[in-house]
Amino acid sequence: MPMGSVSDARIRVGQTVRRLRQQGAGAALVLTYHRVASLPEDPDALAIDPAVFSQQMAVLAERYTVITATELRLRLRSRKRLPRRSVVVTFDDGYFDLALNALPILTRHAVPATAFISTAELGTARERWWDEIAYLCSGRHTLGERIVLESGPRRFEHVAEAGPEGLSSLREGLREHLLATPASIRASLLGELFDATGVVRPQRPEYRSLTAEEVRSLGDEGIVTVGAHTVNHEKLSALDPSMQESEILGSRRRLEAILDKPVTLFSYPYGGRDSLDRTTSRLVREAGFECAFANWFGLTFPWTDLFTIPRCPTGGRDAAGFDDLLDRWFGMGR
Repeated sequence: MPMGSVSDARIRVGQTVRRLRQQGAGAALVLTYHRVASLPEDPDALAIDPAVFSQQMAVLAERYTVITATELRLRLRSRKRLPRRSVVVTFDDGYFDLALNALPILTRHAVPATAFISTAELGTARERWWDEIAYLCSGRHTLGERIVLESGPRRFEHVAEAGPEGLSSLREGLREHLLATPASIRASLLGELFDATGVVRPQRPEYRSLTAEEVRSLGDEGIVTVGAHTVNHEKLSALDPSMQESEILGSRRRLEAILDKPVTLFSYPYGGRDSLDRTTSRLVREAGFECAFANWFGLTFPWTDLFTIPRCPTGGRDAAGFDDLLDRWFGMGR
């Protein structure tokens, strides 16, 4: 047999073995949401309309095996087979509409979820920094032709371009600059930015975070498990180990004080492959968390690493589109 044919045959055999292994082990999809709300502006596509979210939860309840993040963690730890078409529902950040809009829908459809909450904004009127940037660049304000930020570790300068593309470019530039800036400096930079543009910083009720009492009520309802998501929603890989540890432990301690019970689940802010490293996952493990969730696409199998569990964003698809999407994703594991 020619060498090429031998190699091709080995590849086909390997693919068959992997497919049979996956079919025998079962697979889960971990879905990630942020907000359940109808918003006047949502350039980061973080929100899903409540009616559409209800459609998606109905599909999960009727056609899939919904399990909790805790059950998933237990099965991964023991390498147990995952139930057929298992789905885990998670939320990130901790916006107030989790309690107002998402919780009643989850309860109606008996779909459990885990809410990963960053704690700095809890109980404040302060908006998340990316929402402030989106507001500034929404087109409703007159901005100067040149925006300069001098403070912080790096200088920022942007020369305005006309039209929506110019505002989008400014928003992306500011996001990139502020994402790489520690929270302690980011706060002063935002103040400098709004002072320089003459725009009043927003405090819109529809963009607020949960209060401590709302977090406590979520935890008491039983349908939502609360997990940690750092204090300041930092890109952990950009911080030194001591700052990472402070962010990781700080969120856990604040949430445990609110809930009066252990918090054992964690998700990485932003969650892309550049948002964490080996030091990050080691610190999460050493902080006493039992598993951690990332934000890159993938199916979860019994052999998936407990501290880099993949998650998948679904978008605002209606019932049919959502069901078709999940079916195609599960097909990748067959």
